Amino acid sequence: MKTILTLSIAVISLIFLSATMTTQISYKEINTKYQIMGPLGLPLGKVAELEVQKIETHTKADPPTFKIISLNGKKIDKSFTMTYRTLIISDKFENGKTYTIKAYQDGVFTGTPDEVLKDVMIQTSQYNFDVELAVYKIL
Repeated sequence: MKTILTLSIAVISLIFLSATMTTQISYKEINTKYQIMGPLGLPLGKVAELEVQKIETHTKADPPTFKIISLNGKKIDKSFTMTYRTLIISDKFENGKTYTIKAYQDGVFTGTPDEVLKDVMIQTSQYNFDVELAVYKIL
């Protein structure tokens, strides 16, 4: 009985520790040793053909947003939204309209680190990594 209790505590401790540990990697290892997978289920930088619908955001300050309808010709079971930016083309997407586009997922940091906020009082969001679409062609 004592052995089972000791083993249980050890397993719970390992689960807790592994859930709270952070692995550090060099930025040079991204796209060589590690790939970052985006919400589309593809690595960042992988080109995809998407059917999207431009949706209205709450305020003008919100980034432009698409509802993802299909990926590479296959309908998405449960649609979701992604913010986007445009490359080369101008952003003439109209709210409510559906478009077929070529794009890739790109990683960006948003917000401000907590340590900066100790020195400067600014209105911001929490510092985190996010993924957005980089749209380069309307089909």
